[in-house]
Amino acid sequence: MLNIYMRVPLDRAVDAASQRNAKVRAEIESIKDLVKVLGPQGAVLWQAIRKGRVSVVPVPQGGNLNITPPGR
Repeated sequence: MLNIYMRVPLDRAVDAASQRNAKVRAEIESIKDLVKVLGPQGAVLWQAIRKGRVSVVPVPQGGNLNITPPGR
């Protein structure tokens, strides 16, 4: 087996880590703001909707609704 490694200069690795850390900090702040606005459960629901784990279907007022769960 042959392993080939590419050396990355330390300053590049530190810059990449700093960029990842900044992105993570920004995401955490966004989530905190979302929790302030929607509350903890609302924030979780919003994330689930955004990731496509929850389907949202508008129903006209007074309209009939039949729900068939998706097959698993």
